[in-house]
Amino acid sequence: MNIVEQIHDAIVSLVQANLPSYQRLKRIFDPEQNDLRNTERGFGVRMLSASTRSGPMRHYALDQGFEIIFSRTFAERLDDDQINEVILDMYNQIDTIIVQSLYTKLSLPSVVDLVDSPAISEPQILQNRAVILRLNLNVKYRNAIP
Repeated sequence: MNIVEQIHDAIVSLVQANLPSYQRLKRIFDPEQNDLRNTERGFGVRMLSASTRSGPMRHYALDQGFEIIFSRTFAERLDDDQINEVILDMYNQIDTIIVQSLYTKLSLPSVVDLVDSPAISEPQILQNRAVILRLNLNVKYRNAIP
């Protein structure tokens, strides 16, 4: 298994362990295409760009971006205050993921040097009664050059 795949799987495992009520989304590149009627709480992980950084001798080192997409559905007739409560709850749950990501290095300390630069997007309200929040993380990792 390559390093990016290990990191991806570690992020999925972290979310599943800390937010067991969340189910994996089938469509992470276009979240609106998911059947959110059957997924009250969903998440997906996708890779973003990577860039080189200086690393130890005989290793290459990268800063790899990852995006975790969180979705929640809500009843049709919620007012703005009620929708805001859903969003605040999502922020609280995302905070748990940030803390665990930074603290544990995604449980890959032999590969991951640092998880940093967490950033949460502005909430996106979809036409199909769902809220999407996106958490971006930067993962600094290294790999030996044979």
